[in-house]
Amino acid sequence: VPNQLHVVMGASGKPAQEVLSAPLLSEGIPLYKRRGGGGTVLLGPHCVVLTVHARAAHLYHNLRYFSAINRALMLCLEPILGCPLEERGISDIACAGKKIVGSSIFRRKYFLLYQASILIDLPIETIQGVLAHPPKEPDYRQNRSHRDFLTCLRELGYRSSATQCAETLQAAFGSVLPKQLELADV
Repeated sequence: VPNQLHVVMGASGKPAQEVLSAPLLSEGIPLYKRRGGGGTVLLGPHCVVLTVHARAAHLYHNLRYFSAINRALMLCLEPILGCPLEERGISDIACAGKKIVGSSIFRRKYFLLYQASILIDLPIETIQGVLAHPPKEPDYRQNRSHRDFLTCLRELGYRSSATQCAETLQAAFGSVLPKQLELADV
């Protein structure tokens, strides 16, 4: 759980297209780039960041690995939410057509680094205040604003803290993930 707000862009992100620079500067929110792909996100105490570093048997099957790790995450989240989750776009997890998890992968030959941000709470005013509408979007976004496209675990009925969610995921994820990665490596 990040202890402060910061904006993170994907490897090909361009600040002029993806962030609102003046509000970002006035709020004192740092801007970083990650090695993996994906869109620009606002991270902070309102979310849980999940990182998986794993050996991958296949060089070019990133979609297969996105799906495997996302399935493991969905298997851990669905029981605490009580609602069905679905994979949408390239690597999002959504509930009823609204995004709750975004992820990215960075590859080094047979090793991959998967990172996901799970929205526990939704500081929508801050998100809309510092992030521009993305220049590329998944088909299911349908040009919706951040407010209309995103949701969070809190809006889905989850009442525990981000820290508690991180602890719950940490306890369950390790036992679910190996089977899903094994299926991806076939």
